[in-house]
Amino acid sequence: MLVAAPPHDVMSSGLLHVGTFIGLFVGYFLGFAHALWRRARSDYRDTRKRLPNLRQAKWDRWWSMVRHGIVALLLAALAIAVLTRTADAIGA
Repeated sequence: MLVAAPPHDVMSSGLLHVGTFIGLFVGYFLGFAHALWRRARSDYRDTRKRLPNLRQAKWDRWWSMVRHGIVALLLAALAIAVLTRTADAIGA
């Protein structure tokens, strides 16, 4: 049994152009999403590898700040004590 040909040629219709355009559009955005995913995965792996060093650096800076704060408080207390004694000695 023979099938009759369609009244117009499918290859020359706009359907082929629309399908090609949609395929290119979908392919472009899937490629873009894949590249974005690969970059995010690479950044995540790099950050995960550096995390112990970052944590150590954070705690080093924290304890350095605490030591400097304690020294500043001790110097302030010493200055107040000296000023109080000199004020008492002067008779103010």
